[in-house]
Amino acid sequence: MSYVATSASKPTSTLSLLADRIATGFTNLLREIRARHASNELRDLNPALLKDMGISRSDIDRVVRLGR
Repeated sequence: MSYVATSASKPTSTLSLLADRIATGFTNLLREIRARHASNELRDLNPALLKDMGISRSDIDRVVRLGR
């Protein structure tokens, strides 16, 4: 039986992993802030305008987060 080495990769430091998690968390926070802002803006529109866009009030959150 022989040992086969896999491709050598540089070990990821704990500090690098922490920085990646912080960056991911910050990105997710910004995405949430933007989604809430967009939802609030759509909620401020009158029903006729929402209807013209093909959106009902109950669909606002889904449309903002997932698209049409």
